[in-house]
Amino acid sequence: MGKVPNVMGTIEVEEGQFVAAGQTLASVETGKGTREIKVGSSGRVTGILCQEGEEVKAGQTLFLFEEVAEEEMPMEPLQAGLFIIGGGPGGYVAALYAAKHGISTVLAEQGALGGTCLNCGCVPTKALIQSAHVYRSMKESAQFGVTAGEVRADAEQIFQRKDQICDELRAGVEGLLEGAGVTVVAGQASFTGPNTAVVKKGAREVEVHFDNAIIATGLAPSVPPLKAPLPETVMDSEGALSAGHFDRCVVIIGGGVTGTWAYRSMWWSTWTTFWATWIRTWPRWCWTPPRSGASASSPAARSPRSAGPTRGRPWCPSSRTGRRRPWWPIRC
Repeated sequence: MGKVPNVMGTIEVEEGQFVAAGQTLASVETGKGTREIKVGSSGRVTGILCQEGEEVKAGQTLFLFEEVAEEEMPMEPLQAGLFIIGGGPGGYVAALYAAKHGISTVLAEQGALGGTCLNCGCVPTKALIQSAHVYRSMKESAQFGVTAGEVRADAEQIFQRKDQICDELRAGVEGLLEGAGVTVVAGQASFTGPNTAVVKKGAREVEVHFDNAIIATGLAPSVPPLKAPLPETVMDSEGALSAGHFDRCVVIIGGGVTGTWAYRSMWWSTWTTFWATWIRTWPRWCWTPPRSGASASSPAARSPRSAGPTRGRPWCPSSRTGRRRPWWPIRC
Protein backbone atom coordinates (compact mmCIF):
# COMPACT_ATOMS: atom_id res chain seq x y z
CA MET A 1 0.00 0.00 0.00
CA GLY A 2 1.49 3.37 -1.05
CA LYS A 3 1.83 6.53 1.00
CA VAL A 4 -1.32 8.67 1.11
CA PRO A 5 -0.61 12.15 -0.35
CA ASN A 6 -1.23 15.34 1.59
CA VAL A 7 -4.12 17.31 0.10
CA MET A 8 -4.86 20.96 0.80
CA GLY A 9 -8.21 21.26 2.50
CA THR A 10 -10.13 24.46 3.29
CA ILE A 11 -8.23 27.76 3.01
CA GLU A 12 -9.71 30.06 5.65
CA VAL A 13 -7.94 33.34 4.80
CA GLU A 14 -7.66 35.67 1.83
CA GLU A 15 -4.73 37.53 0.38
CA GLY A 16 -4.21 40.85 2.18
CA GLN A 17 -6.08 39.70 5.29
CA PHE A 18 -4.70 40.49 8.75
CA VAL A 19 -4.50 37.52 11.10
CA ALA A 20 -3.75 37.19 14.78
CA ALA A 21 -1.22 34.87 16.39
CA GLY A 22 -2.60 31.33 16.62
CA GLN A 23 -5.24 31.87 13.93
CA THR A 24 -5.85 28.98 11.48
CA LEU A 25 -4.80 29.68 7.88
CA ALA A 26 -5.88 26.37 6.32
CA SER A 27 -6.25 22.65 6.90
CA VAL A 28 -4.41 19.75 5.22
CA GLU A 29 -5.80 16.22 4.80
CA THR A 30 -3.07 13.71 5.65
CA GLY A 31 -2.97 9.95 6.03
CA LYS A 32 -3.25 10.43 9.80
CA GLY A 33 -6.16 12.86 9.72
CA THR A 34 -6.76 16.58 9.31
CA ARG A 35 -3.98 18.95 10.32
CA GLU A 36 -4.49 22.67 10.85
CA ILE A 37 -1.89 25.21 9.72
CA LYS A 38 -1.73 28.05 12.23
CA VAL A 39 0.23 31.28 12.14
CA GLY A 40 2.80 31.85 14.86
CA SER A 41 2.56 35.65 15.10
CA SER A 42 0.22 38.45 14.12
CA GLY A 43 0.56 39.93 10.64
CA ARG A 44 -0.85 40.09 7.11
CA VAL A 45 -1.18 37.39 4.46
CA THR A 46 0.60 38.79 1.39
CA GLY A 47 0.26 35.76 -0.85
CA ILE A 48 -1.44 32.32 -1.17
CA LEU A 49 0.65 29.83 -3.13
CA CYS A 50 -1.75 26.86 -3.07
CA GLN A 51 -5.33 25.93 -3.90
CA GLU A 52 -7.94 23.78 -2.22
CA GLY A 53 -7.70 20.13 -3.33
CA GLU A 54 -4.10 20.54 -4.45
CA GLU A 55 -1.52 17.94 -3.42
CA VAL A 56 1.14 19.47 -1.20
CA LYS A 57 4.46 18.24 0.15
CA ALA A 58 6.27 18.62 3.46
CA GLY A 59 8.38 21.76 3.52
CA GLN A 60 6.45 23.41 0.69
CA THR A 61 5.78 27.15 0.98
CA LEU A 62 2.01 27.61 1.09
CA PHE A 63 1.58 31.22 2.24
CA LEU A 64 3.55 34.47 2.14
CA PHE A 65 3.29 36.37 5.39
CA GLU A 66 4.29 39.82 6.66
CA GLU A 67 4.67 40.12 10.41
CA VAL A 68 2.95 43.13 12.04
CA ALA A 69 3.31 44.32 15.64
CA GLU A 70 0.30 43.57 17.82
CA GLU A 71 -0.36 47.26 18.57
CA GLU A 72 -0.45 48.04 14.83
CA MET A 73 -2.95 45.33 13.93
CA PRO A 74 -6.29 46.64 12.63
CA MET A 75 -9.46 45.80 14.48
CA GLU A 76 -12.79 44.69 13.14
CA PRO A 77 -15.30 47.53 12.60
CA LEU A 78 -17.06 48.47 15.83
CA GLN A 79 -20.79 49.10 16.20
CA ALA A 80 -21.89 51.53 18.91
CA GLY A 81 -24.99 53.37 19.97
CA LEU A 82 -22.73 56.17 21.25
CA PHE A 83 -19.24 57.15 20.10
CA ILE A 84 -17.25 59.54 22.32
CA ILE A 85 -14.06 61.34 21.31
CA GLY A 86 -12.06 62.26 24.39
CA GLY A 87 -11.38 60.40 27.62
CA GLY A 88 -11.37 63.34 30.02
CA PRO A 89 -13.95 64.14 32.73
CA GLY A 90 -16.50 65.07 30.07
CA GLY A 91 -15.91 62.01 27.93
CA TYR A 92 -15.48 59.15 30.38
CA VAL A 93 -18.29 60.31 32.68
CA ALA A 94 -20.65 60.44 29.67
CA ALA A 95 -19.47 56.97 28.66
CA LEU A 96 -20.17 55.56 32.12
CA TYR A 97 -23.62 57.17 32.19
CA ALA A 98 -24.50 55.81 28.75
CA ALA A 99 -23.26 52.31 29.54
CA LYS A 100 -25.23 52.34 32.79
CA HIS A 101 -28.38 52.93 30.76
CA GLY A 102 -27.70 50.06 28.37
CA ILE A 103 -26.18 52.00 25.46
CA SER A 104 -23.27 50.30 23.69
CA THR A 105 -20.44 52.84 23.95
CA VAL A 106 -17.07 53.26 22.26
CA LEU A 107 -14.62 55.86 23.59
CA ALA A 108 -11.56 57.06 21.66
CA GLU A 109 -8.62 58.74 23.41
CA GLN A 110 -5.28 59.59 21.81
CA GLY A 111 -3.50 60.25 25.09
CA ALA A 112 -3.99 59.09 28.67
CA LEU A 113 -7.45 58.58 30.14
CA GLY A 114 -8.47 61.28 32.58
CA GLY A 115 -7.81 64.27 30.34
CA THR A 116 -6.11 67.50 31.32
CA CYS A 117 -7.61 67.54 34.81
CA LEU A 118 -6.10 64.24 35.89
CA ASN A 119 -2.85 64.20 33.91
CA CYS A 120 -1.58 67.77 33.57
CA GLY A 121 -4.00 70.07 35.34
CA CYS A 122 -5.91 70.09 38.61
CA VAL A 123 -4.74 66.81 40.14
CA PRO A 124 -0.95 67.06 39.61
CA THR A 125 -0.79 70.75 40.55
CA LYS A 126 -2.76 70.15 43.76
CA ALA A 127 -0.43 67.26 44.58
CA LEU A 128 2.52 69.65 44.30
CA ILE A 129 0.70 72.25 46.39
CA GLN A 130 0.10 69.69 49.15
CA SER A 131 3.83 68.94 49.26
CA ALA A 132 4.48 72.68 49.42
CA HIS A 133 2.05 73.10 52.33
CA VAL A 134 3.72 70.28 54.27
CA TYR A 135 7.15 71.78 53.63
CA ARG A 136 6.07 75.24 54.72
CA SER A 137 4.34 73.91 57.85
CA MET A 138 7.49 72.09 58.87
CA LYS A 139 9.60 75.20 58.30
CA GLU A 140 7.27 77.25 60.51
CA SER A 141 6.63 74.56 63.12
CA ALA A 142 8.71 76.34 65.81
CA GLN A 143 6.05 78.99 66.30
CA PHE A 144 3.65 76.19 67.26
CA GLY A 145 6.06 74.81 69.81
CA VAL A 146 7.30 71.98 67.60
CA THR A 147 11.02 71.88 66.87
CA ALA A 148 12.17 69.96 63.83
CA GLY A 149 15.60 69.36 62.36
CA GLU A 150 16.75 70.53 58.98
CA VAL A 151 13.87 70.55 56.54
CA ARG A 152 14.85 69.77 52.97
CA ALA A 153 12.68 69.41 49.88
CA ASP A 154 13.48 66.54 47.50
CA ALA A 155 12.11 67.64 44.12
CA GLU A 156 12.52 64.18 42.60
CA GLN A 157 10.49 62.55 45.37
CA ILE A 158 7.86 65.29 45.19
CA PHE A 159 7.32 64.68 41.48
CA GLN A 160 7.32 60.90 42.00
CA ARG A 161 4.52 61.26 44.54
CA LYS A 162 2.59 63.42 42.06
CA ASP A 163 3.03 60.79 39.33
CA GLN A 164 1.95 57.99 41.66
CA ILE A 165 -1.27 59.82 42.53
CA CYS A 166 -2.06 60.40 38.85
CA ASP A 167 -1.29 56.77 37.96
CA GLU A 168 -3.60 55.44 40.67
CA LEU A 169 -6.48 57.69 39.64
CA ARG A 170 -5.93 56.88 35.96
CA ALA A 171 -6.05 53.16 36.75
CA GLY A 172 -9.30 53.81 38.59
CA VAL A 173 -10.83 55.44 35.50
CA GLU A 174 -9.70 52.51 33.33
CA GLY A 175 -11.25 50.06 35.78
CA LEU A 176 -14.56 51.92 35.84
CA LEU A 177 -14.79 51.96 32.04
CA GLU A 178 -13.86 48.29 31.75
CA GLY A 179 -16.34 47.32 34.44
CA ALA A 180 -19.12 49.25 32.71
CA GLY A 181 -18.45 47.51 29.39
CA VAL A 182 -17.19 50.60 27.55
CA THR A 183 -14.89 49.80 24.60
CA VAL A 184 -11.83 52.06 24.78
CA VAL A 185 -9.84 52.55 21.57
CA ALA A 186 -6.46 54.29 21.72
CA GLY A 187 -5.72 56.69 18.88
CA GLN A 188 -6.76 59.88 17.12
CA ALA A 189 -10.37 59.91 15.93
CA SER A 190 -11.84 61.65 12.90
CA PHE A 191 -15.26 61.54 11.29
CA THR A 192 -15.57 59.94 7.86
CA GLY A 193 -19.32 60.30 7.48
CA PRO A 194 -22.53 61.24 9.31
CA ASN A 195 -22.44 58.01 11.32
CA THR A 196 -18.92 56.69 10.77
CA ALA A 197 -15.50 57.49 12.15
CA VAL A 198 -12.01 56.07 12.11
CA VAL A 199 -9.52 55.89 14.97
CA LYS A 200 -5.85 55.84 13.93
CA LYS A 201 -2.75 55.05 15.92
CA GLY A 202 0.35 54.49 13.83
CA ALA A 203 -0.50 52.04 11.05
CA ARG A 204 -3.50 50.75 12.95
CA GLU A 205 -7.02 51.88 12.02
CA VAL A 206 -10.33 51.05 13.63
CA GLU A 207 -13.60 51.90 11.91
CA VAL A 208 -16.53 52.84 14.13
CA HIS A 209 -20.19 52.89 13.12
CA PHE A 210 -22.41 54.78 15.57
CA ASP A 211 -25.88 56.23 16.07
CA ASN A 212 -24.85 59.29 18.10
CA ALA A 213 -21.55 60.93 18.97
CA ILE A 214 -20.12 63.26 21.63
CA ILE A 215 -17.06 65.43 21.02
CA ALA A 216 -15.24 65.93 24.34
CA THR A 217 -11.72 66.70 23.16
CA GLY A 218 -10.91 69.13 25.98
CA LEU A 219 -8.03 71.57 25.67
CA ALA A 220 -4.35 71.77 24.80
CA PRO A 221 -1.67 74.36 25.64
CA SER A 222 -1.40 77.14 23.06
CA VAL A 223 1.86 78.75 22.01
CA PRO A 224 2.00 82.55 21.42
CA PRO A 225 2.69 83.51 17.78
CA LEU A 226 6.42 84.17 18.00
CA LYS A 227 8.77 84.56 15.05
CA ALA A 228 11.81 82.99 16.71
CA PRO A 229 11.84 79.31 17.75
CA LEU A 230 11.23 78.69 21.43
CA PRO A 231 14.29 77.80 23.54
CA GLU A 232 14.42 74.72 25.77
CA THR A 233 13.73 76.89 28.81
CA VAL A 234 10.20 77.61 27.53
CA MET A 235 7.75 74.86 28.50
CA ASP A 236 4.02 74.38 28.30
CA SER A 237 2.05 73.26 31.34
CA GLU A 238 2.62 69.56 30.59
CA GLY A 239 6.38 70.06 30.40
CA ALA A 240 6.46 72.10 33.59
CA LEU A 241 4.53 69.46 35.53
CA SER A 242 6.95 66.74 34.42
CA ALA A 243 10.17 68.76 34.70
CA GLY A 244 11.22 67.14 37.95
CA HIS A 245 12.65 70.35 39.40
CA PHE A 246 11.62 73.84 40.53
CA ASP A 247 13.18 76.90 38.93
CA ARG A 248 14.02 80.01 40.93
CA CYS A 249 12.64 82.47 38.39
CA VAL A 250 9.57 81.78 36.25
CA VAL A 251 7.37 83.71 33.83
CA ILE A 252 3.85 82.30 33.54
CA ILE A 253 1.79 83.30 30.50
CA GLY A 254 -1.91 82.69 31.00
CA GLY A 255 -4.30 83.25 33.86
CA GLY A 256 -6.46 80.17 33.41
CA VAL A 257 -6.98 77.31 35.83
CA THR A 258 -3.70 75.55 35.02
CA GLY A 259 -1.67 78.76 35.20
CA THR A 260 -3.30 79.70 38.49
CA TRP A 261 -2.54 76.38 40.18
CA ALA A 262 0.96 76.23 38.73
CA TYR A 263 1.65 79.67 40.20
CA ARG A 264 0.28 78.65 43.60
CA SER A 265 2.31 75.44 43.72
CA MET A 266 5.54 77.36 43.18
CA TRP A 267 4.66 80.39 45.29
CA TRP A 268 3.61 78.38 48.31
CA SER A 269 6.55 76.03 48.08
CA THR A 270 9.26 78.57 49.01
CA TRP A 271 11.85 75.77 48.91
CA THR A 272 13.93 78.16 46.83
CA THR A 273 14.03 81.93 46.57
CA PHE A 274 11.26 82.30 44.03
CA TRP A 275 10.28 85.18 41.80
CA ALA A 276 7.56 85.08 39.18
CA THR A 277 6.07 87.35 36.58
CA TRP A 278 2.54 86.37 35.73
CA ILE A 279 1.37 87.65 32.36
CA ARG A 280 -2.39 87.43 32.28
CA THR A 281 -4.25 87.43 29.00
CA TRP A 282 -6.39 90.52 29.59
CA PRO A 283 -7.06 92.82 26.60
CA ARG A 284 -4.84 95.48 28.16
CA TRP A 285 -2.99 96.40 31.32
CA CYS A 286 -4.28 99.43 33.22
CA TRP A 287 -2.39 101.47 35.79
CA THR A 288 -4.10 103.55 38.41
CA PRO A 289 -2.69 107.06 38.74
CA PRO A 290 -0.83 107.96 41.93
CA ARG A 291 -3.00 109.07 44.78
CA SER A 292 -1.18 112.39 44.86
CA GLY A 293 1.56 114.34 43.14
CA ALA A 294 1.14 113.64 39.42
CA SER A 295 -1.74 113.76 37.01
CA ALA A 296 -3.05 110.71 35.22
CA SER A 297 -1.25 111.68 32.02
CA SER A 298 2.17 112.30 33.56
CA PRO A 299 5.05 109.80 33.16
CA ALA A 300 5.03 109.21 36.91
CA ALA A 301 1.43 108.11 36.72
CA ARG A 302 1.98 105.78 33.77
CA SER A 303 5.13 104.13 35.10
CA PRO A 304 4.75 101.68 38.00
CA ARG A 305 8.49 101.73 38.59
CA SER A 306 8.63 105.50 39.22
CA ALA A 307 5.48 105.48 41.30
CA GLY A 308 7.02 103.42 44.09
CA PRO A 309 5.61 100.44 45.96
CA THR A 310 2.37 102.17 47.02
CA ARG A 311 1.65 104.14 43.85
CA GLY A 312 0.91 103.27 40.28
CA ARG A 313 -0.59 99.98 41.40
CA PRO A 314 -1.55 97.83 38.38
CA TRP A 315 -5.09 96.69 37.95
CA CYS A 316 -7.13 94.62 35.52
CA PRO A 317 -10.84 94.85 34.69
CA SER A 318 -12.75 91.98 36.20
CA SER A 319 -14.29 89.71 33.57
CA ARG A 320 -17.44 89.35 35.68
CA THR A 321 -18.12 92.75 37.22
CA GLY A 322 -16.02 95.11 35.11
CA ARG A 323 -14.57 96.57 38.31
CA ARG A 324 -10.91 97.26 38.83
CA ARG A 325 -8.94 94.34 40.17
CA PRO A 326 -5.52 95.08 41.70
CA TRP A 327 -2.58 93.02 40.56
CA TRP A 328 1.09 92.92 41.48
CA PRO A 329 3.40 91.36 38.87
CA ILE A 330 6.89 90.60 40.23
CA ARG A 331 9.75 91.00 37.80
CA CYS A 332 12.37 88.24 37.51
